[in-house]
Amino acid sequence: MDPIVLEAVCGELNERLAGQPLEAVVQIDPHRFLLRFSEPPFPRVHIALHPAVSALHLTSSIKVRAAATELGAAFTTPLRGKRFERAERPPAERRALLRFEGGEALVVELMGKASNMLLLDPDGRIQAFARSHHGAFRHARLGEAYQPPPASSRWLSGAMEPPDARRIAQALERRPPDVPLESHLVSVLPGFSPVVARELNHLIAAGANLKEAWDLIASGLEQPRRPVLYSPSAPDHLEASTPLTGRNLFPFVMPIEHAGGLAATPVATASGAQEQATMLLLRRLGFQDALAGLTGLLRGEARRLDALSEALTADLRRAEGVAASRRHAELLLSQLGTAVKSGSLASVTDFYDPEGRTVEIPIDPRLGLKENAARMFAAARRADRTRQLVPERIAGLAQRRVRVAAALAQAGSARDAEQLELLERSLQGEGILRVVRRRSAPAAGPKNRYVAVNSYRTRDGFTVLVGRTSAENDELTFRVAGPDDLWLHASGFPGAHVVVRNPQRLRELPDSTVREAAAIAAWHSKGRDEKELDVHVTFRRHVRKGRGMSPGMVMLRRHHTVRVTPSLPAMPKPNP
Repeated sequence: MDPIVLEAVCGELNERLAGQPLEAVVQIDPHRFLLRFSEPPFPRVHIALHPAVSALHLTSSIKVRAAATELGAAFTTPLRGKRFERAERPPAERRALLRFEGGEALVVELMGKASNMLLLDPDGRIQAFARSHHGAFRHARLGEAYQPPPASSRWLSGAMEPPDARRIAQALERRPPDVPLESHLVSVLPGFSPVVARELNHLIAAGANLKEAWDLIASGLEQPRRPVLYSPSAPDHLEASTPLTGRNLFPFVMPIEHAGGLAATPVATASGAQEQATMLLLRRLGFQDALAGLTGLLRGEARRLDALSEALTADLRRAEGVAASRRHAELLLSQLGTAVKSGSLASVTDFYDPEGRTVEIPIDPRLGLKENAARMFAAARRADRTRQLVPERIAGLAQRRVRVAAALAQAGSARDAEQLELLERSLQGEGILRVVRRRSAPAAGPKNRYVAVNSYRTRDGFTVLVGRTSAENDELTFRVAGPDDLWLHASGFPGAHVVVRNPQRLRELPDSTVREAAAIAAWHSKGRDEKELDVHVTFRRHVRKGRGMSPGMVMLRRHHTVRVTPSLPAMPKPNP
């Protein structure tokens, strides 16, 4: 977050929050928090600590009812009901101190990967923190005195003051010839605004000297704020697929001359400009996450199809190689009494040869000639089936591979998450993908939002999902299934978790569906070979995970049992 924008936001916090009692600190996701205040107009403050999006601003658009978290409670309990006093931005720093009556303070550090939020008691000791960074100095520990980030403790000259033309000139004297002016200023002057650095670079390149350029910028900063959001296009028309960086999307407290062709959108407040930038970045991260998840699945499917096609092609080549098996078997059977065995070879007369020459046939010396002939006939039958069926299957895999390649191209050209979701639904319907989404989307970032499953449909039209591994069983049960879905597992045998979707929240599912799903659960267990098997049946809301339980292990609060024969539906979804 730009330090000048942060200073402006702190001023707006002081105007809007003065005397407001804090109601709660709500954790939206692992990287984001919302401060809710309890008196009209009930203001809210959004804090983002994501490595790619670190921001602090008032918000009017974020209204969450997130479930209480342990970390949110750790921040809320000492501050609940205490009135906001003031927001401070230490000079030259990308952090803000939000002070409350009684002496407690929230420290919000907005430094990209090193971003953090810490709660300090009146003595400046850490009571809670959002992130524990690695490293001896920055490793937050409860009860220890808070220390600010070392890189932001002083300016180049050692004075805790904003820069002026003299300090900037000192910094530029040390600039190596191959280092751009703007990156050099930001690196050697901690807390220096990247936007100001770019504007300085532009003005100097246009012919102004350093003092003239700085005086022009400083005079603009001293005037009443005129916040502007700069973006590749107007925010309402900006597509989620548009790459966003700190150079093409940023808020600032005044208009600038050098915007590089970006669209300039005036905004009433610095918080409003920062909020728009933050939400656009979060939307972009969500799109990247969805795109990475879908393309990862498609690339995995492409690798699977290529490997399967290669294996089938090798099977076909081997089948061609056993074309003589039937002929050899017939020769052995016709000469059981005259064939000469020598180790792993049997010498017989080749009646198919016009000259009647002797041929040596490889055999298994542990078996008699009759048993060897039976094996050869069986190999010949398998080879016939392979030559008959495999070419068609290879052709089917090739068609599927073409569809996967086309889907990858479609995903790459998608402009927003809605288009990706439509593509995903289409691929699910075609059977190209066999995964389901988690019930709730994960926090922005490269996290898997899909769970691999086997899928079936009962005669009554209910969808049955089956986990594949212990970890996927947990994901299916606790991240995908809803509380009203039916849950099944074979009794007394390791096996898959099975979920029957119940979107209408029926109190009871048809008995035929329950028995079909139970048969599927029995089939996907180690008891598959049993004639009959007991299967536990309950609703997902009665399934619990005990502390320390290994993946796939659960507890049932209540259930009933049905006895079924392990089997699969007559018409499972295609699984090439």
